[in-house]
Amino acid sequence: KIFATQDMLPNIDSLYLDEQQTIDIKYGRSITSNEQGPFEVIKLFDNHKQFLGIGEPDEDGSIKPKRLFI
Repeated sequence: KIFATQDMLPNIDSLYLDEQQTIDIKYGRSITSNEQGPFEVIKLFDNHKQFLGIGEPDEDGSIKPKRLFI
C-alpha cells in the first residue's frame, strides 16, 4: 500500500498557507503565522491544500521551511 507523505506524519499539526505565504515558503523565506502551539515542527500545505513539507518555528514566532517536497 502506498501512503501520501503527509499521512506518514499523523502526530504533527498542519498549517494551511495563503498564496503569499506559499510563495515565501517555496523561496525559503520565513513566514508569520497566528498558529500557536507547543510544536517543534509543523506540516505545511499550500493555498491549494497540497502538501509542501515541514516547517520549524523560530524564537520570534515565525515559521521557516525545514524540508520541502516540491
